[in-house]
Amino acid sequence: MDVTMPQLRMLMAVAAHGTIAEAAAVLGYTPSAVSQQMSALSRVVEAPVLERIGRNVRLTDVGRALVTRAAAILGEVEAARSAVEQLRHRVAGVVWFSYVESMTASIVVPLIASIRSDLPDLELRTIEEGVVGGFGDVQSGRVDIATVIDDGSSSDLAPDGIVVEWLLEERVRLVVPESMPGAGQLGDARGEVDLASMADQPFVLSSPVLLCGRLSWSACRRAGFEPRVEHHVDVYPIVLQLVAAGVGVSLVPDLALGTACPPGVRVFDLGEPITRRVGVAYRTSSADRPALAAVLERLRTLLGGRSIGPCVG
Repeated sequence: MDVTMPQLRMLMAVAAHGTIAEAAAVLGYTPSAVSQQMSALSRVVEAPVLERIGRNVRLTDVGRALVTRAAAILGEVEAARSAVEQLRHRVAGVVWFSYVESMTASIVVPLIASIRSDLPDLELRTIEEGVVGGFGDVQSGRVDIATVIDDGSSSDLAPDGIVVEWLLEERVRLVVPESMPGAGQLGDARGEVDLASMADQPFVLSSPVLLCGRLSWSACRRAGFEPRVEHHVDVYPIVLQLVAAGVGVSLVPDLALGTACPPGVRVFDLGEPITRRVGVAYRTSSADRPALAAVLERLRTLLGGRSIGPCVG
């Protein structure tokens, strides 16, 4: 059968997401392009691979049979590519890396700069994900390395063929405006603040549908109050600017505090710490690629070698 690798990746994405539109969005194609390729795949195997159920689609028996073997096929192709790249004795090729917004300034910018300076034949391409894509983007081949964030609510088990490396445990800090009444007297003898003392303050928080937002909202509820969120903002530099302007308080992870805070922001540890783990996921079939290994080495250094602490306003 003259089945192409993009067709198999598209079929896996449709299987994972349930609609052609969502699969197209995940893979960076138009829905029309995915639909055309699924039709072409059906012609190649001489049987439909999808059937429509209302507005959604589902795999036929033929489609499921292909998906069952697609990961192994793609893995073998990737292993062959790894072998070829190793024989070239140089670090070259394209690596796709998906990351979360809080990593942009402290991790992604120096990562790109390091690779451009030291490895001119390696092309690093990045995607900022508003929501951590999980393992689906790695399994489908859309990305080679994906950021994995864990707030303690998920399982440590990764799907077959996926490696997860946890590289950093970071804290989420309380940030308040210096202009807030009593800001100078916040904190106990250890400089920690009870989150419950912020119950009457307006908050600037990420949406609760995002993981970091869920962390913040859950922490407030554990402290005994529902946060009064006046501004839903998912970009941390803007969150910090709003806090500096005095419009509210917020909870911000260490990675987002990796660069200098704007003037007018005070940062505090919480009496009941909020933590999250940050790691990377990649396919076992690509682990021997020199290009992927080079990116992973730098990520381990940037994340694992960080001295995390609150920034100084």
